Amino acid sequence: MNIIRTSVIAAAAITIVGCGSDSDHPSNPTTQLRVTHAIPDAPKVDVKANGAIVSGLAGVDYRQGSGLITLDAGTYDFSVDAITAGDGRLEVLSLPGVSLAPDMQYDVIAIETVDTSGASPTINYQLLSRSGTAPGSNEIRVDVYHASNAVTDNVDIYLTTASDITSEDPDISGLGQFVDAPGLPATLPAGDVRIRVTPAGTKTVAFDSGVTPLSLPGGQTCSSRQSITQVAVPYPY
Repeated sequence: MNIIRTSVIAAAAITIVGCGSDSDHPSNPTTQLRVTHAIPDAPKVDVKANGAIVSGLAGVDYRQGSGLITLDAGTYDFSVDAITAGDGRLEVLSLPGVSLAPDMQYDVIAIETVDTSGASPTINYQLLSRSGTAPGSNEIRVDVYHASNAVTDNVDIYLTTASDITSEDPDISGLGQFVDAPGLPATLPAGDVRIRVTPAGTKTVAFDSGVTPLSLPGGQTCSSRQSITQVAVPYPY
């Protein structure tokens, strides 16, 4: 599993890329899970399923996102433990009885800030459910999520590689903070990707991914039938 960390000046985003799969598992149906830590004031965390740390999800830090993890479809008791001073553990999120359907792709994004109003600190999350079916031949799938605590206004998303967006219409208009937009994910022709974010109704670019040929860490590539997810988070932090 690959942990991916990215940083840009004046804005920030986590970019997670993964190849889709059409594999069928009639006797052992599977699903896919991806986890992103987007809480600026939370420490590193361990993510557990049925009491055991999920492989590769120990000590996940802020602005880290996992690759897609394949699990057997079924019901899981998920929990998140914050790593405290002295390498202690404190449960900050409990999600019992979560049903993961076959052939789906789930993104769990830890969002907002740590809630210290109760007897013990807790965190909040957003669950994005997507079809696990890969994009069509020579297509890619792009997902964007507005998880920035520092920017509460709605934003517009541009997915064009054009150098100037002045005459371009946004692909997603008025994306709200912590909202799973109905127009996402977007399916695009395979090739270079450029994601730009502006305050809603303006052409002032607050974030620009640059023109990015899709590739995976370690030199792996899958130029078509690929998915990219971008999560906006606060910067600086």
